Amino acid sequence: MSSPSPVFDEIAWRDTELRREVRRCATGLSKLAKTIQLTEDFITPTPRKLAALISETSALIAEAVERRIPTAELAAVNSFLSNAALHLRFVERARVAQTPWSLVQPAEELLKLAAGQGTHFIIRPTWSYNYSIRGDFWAQYKRYLESRKWFSLDLVRQRADISDTEKVYCVSFPRIERANALLHALWGHEVGHILVARWVRDTFDTEWKKAELEIKKKFEASVRKSPPPAGELFKERAIQDEIAKLTNATRVVAQQGITELLCDHVGGHLFGPAALAATLEFAARFSLDAPPESSSQNYPPWRYRIRQIVLSCDADLADHAEIGYPPPKLKPFVEWLREAKRIADSKSDETLIRNNPVTNQAYDFITTHWTSAATSVIGMLPPELSKPYRLSERYARVVSLIERIEQRLPPNTVDGYPGSPASLQDILCAGWAYKALQIHGNPAWGT
Repeated sequence: MSSPSPVFDEIAWRDTELRREVRRCATGLSKLAKTIQLTEDFITPTPRKLAALISETSALIAEAVERRIPTAELAAVNSFLSNAALHLRFVERARVAQTPWSLVQPAEELLKLAAGQGTHFIIRPTWSYNYSIRGDFWAQYKRYLESRKWFSLDLVRQRADISDTEKVYCVSFPRIERANALLHALWGHEVGHILVARWVRDTFDTEWKKAELEIKKKFEASVRKSPPPAGELFKERAIQDEIAKLTNATRVVAQQGITELLCDHVGGHLFGPAALAATLEFAARFSLDAPPESSSQNYPPWRYRIRQIVLSCDADLADHAEIGYPPPKLKPFVEWLREAKRIADSKSDETLIRNNPVTNQAYDFITTHWTSAATSVIGMLPPELSKPYRLSERYARVVSLIERIEQRLPPNTVDGYPGSPASLQDILCAGWAYKALQIHGNPAWGT
């Protein structure tokens, strides 16, 4: 007579299999990250720093899987490893061959200066036609792991050589624009997100709560004039629900709108006319008057954004005859940028904003708080970047760089200033001015 089959314990089976899989994935991820860290070529140390962080974190998880990680946490650990594996793509795409390598190092140095020392940037291409910023990866890892008794963050700090004051971000640019160095002035907007996030965290909610009651009153007056359809028994509830919905939508539009506009302001402050030129060229692909609520991310209309950057660059768009600005080599560039003022003079975007009760209230809030918010965000920059970039104050240097481009020389040093390397802002302005100069002579140039 055969003995009875043992009772199948599905919980024990899943624990065994999942534990084995998590250990295998953690070990594999650690080895892959280490290989990328040691064998790939990168312009700056930042990609290797993130690879080392992923490798050492995964190795420690693999060591902990056998006994220390509770069964109930294994699925979440697996999700954490899956996300960390996705972050390796940022490292791999930051190789020399994939990036505008001559710009990566000076760009990272400028972005680090703007965002604060201890901040590191991976710069990599993406197939999506967009500029964006992701991270901070180290903060994400710490948030998940610091409460896990089975994990030692101190060992990660030691093995990956990273401190708690350090931050790691990834700035992405469209792959198709790798060689279009001029458009990369939009990186100033992306670093702006780091600064603006601090203002949103520290100030936005406080200011919103001060304004919310008045906004609700305005919506209540409007909704009571034309209440939503509901029976008499539920009429008041329907009215209150509609007021709450409109108020919440306004908050979302206001927060996203002021965030993007402040980031544009940082870009204009750091890069001046180069930021305006890049914004104009990028915006030409889209409707200038798409209302905020037509976008899933509630972006401000491009015309509105251009208008704000024009205001920050206004001094460089004017003639300064007393100093000979703009000189002949800059005149086509300045004339082209003045088209932005003509675009901004139209108020078609504002008409659309004012015709919608949500965007009307949201942009009233933005207008009211704009000056204090912009001053606060720019005040986060270090002293070296506290003054806005002014082409009208640096035009002699920029003209000398244009002349180097005309001679097929890299615009990386300033003639007449021995041993003085050119700033990234001057280089980008010179590149835009050279482009405008060529198009002025031949409209088909560069097509």
